[in-house]
This record gives sequence, structure tokens and C-alpha cells, in this order.
Amino acid sequence: MLKFINKYFVFCFLFIFLNSCTTTGHLKEKTLLSENMNSYKEAFLFVSAKDPANTKLVQDFQKKAFDELIKAKIYNSVVVKSGSNSDLEINLNLVQYKKGSTAAHVVQVVADGERKGVTVLKFDGQLIDKKTKEVLGTFELSGNSGRSSDSTLNFPKTVEEQNIRAIDAASEHLVKFLKEKKK
Repeated sequence: MLKFINKYFVFCFLFIFLNSCTTTGHLKEKTLLSENMNSYKEAFLFVSAKDPANTKLVQDFQKKAFDELIKAKIYNSVVVKSGSNSDLEINLNLVQYKKGSTAAHVVQVVADGERKGVTVLKFDGQLIDKKTKEVLGTFELSGNSGRSSDSTLNFPKTVEEQNIRAIDAASEHLVKFLKEKKK
């Protein structure tokens, strides 16, 4: 009987552990890019929000994404002010912000593929040729504050820490996507 209980306990533990693993977000193309992105040398990053209450979150994301794009050296220059001579506009609109819970991570209940308690950011994005005003492609970008290795000990303890993780994740996915399109 004891062996059965031990096996059952191990099985339950592994099931819960494996199901609590989550990705940090995704980037999904809605409209496939039809152009070779190598011709674009200067990018204008524009980030907005559907809800004006998310202005600070948008500013924080724009700063992080800008810094990551500069560091990645995908373009000769990246700007965040309109009126620049950039040839590509990266236009992102924050369409959903789900504030995480600082207490729900203890339980880490999994449903619908997402761990409960994490902060989630979702953006609708467009890549626009600034000279022709043509939309080159559209995409959905998301980032969340969950990590597959999170435990109760290293889960962000404040909403601000969760926001930072979600911003970092979305920025990483954006840069990875743009790098792949420049190959």
C-alpha cells in the first residue's frame, strides 16, 4: 500500500510540475510578410494603448523594446520620435493588460494553457513601409510574467516586478521575430 501511495504522489507531483511550466509569451503572424526585410535600415518604434490608463506600462515597454532593438543591432538606427527619416515603422498597440496576482502564484493553478496569477500583455502589431505607407505584415505579440522554472521562492512578489517580466518577455519575442525577418 505504501508503494502505491508513493507512486501516486510522484505521479501527481510530476503532473502538477509539468503543467505549471509556461512559455513567456509568443509572437504570431496574422498577415505574412511579403517583403524581404533586409532593405530596411532605420526603424521607428511606435507603441500605444487602447486604454489610456496603461500609459506608464506602454512607456516602460517602449523603452525596453527600444533598448533591446538597439542592443540587437538589427537596424542602423531605431527612433521613438515621429518625424524621423526611418523607412520602417514598428507599430504596436497594447490591446490587453491582465494584471497578475501576487498571491495566486502560490497555488499555481493551470487552466487554458496559462498559469494563473501571471501578468499578461497583448499587443496588435504592424510593420509599415514609411515611404509607401503600405502595411507589410501584421502580428500578435504577447508577454507574460511566468517562467517555466518559477517556484514560490523566485516568483515576482509585486505587480511591478510582474509587469517588468511581462515587458521583458514581449520585448524578447519582438526582437527575435525582427531578427528572423532580416535574415
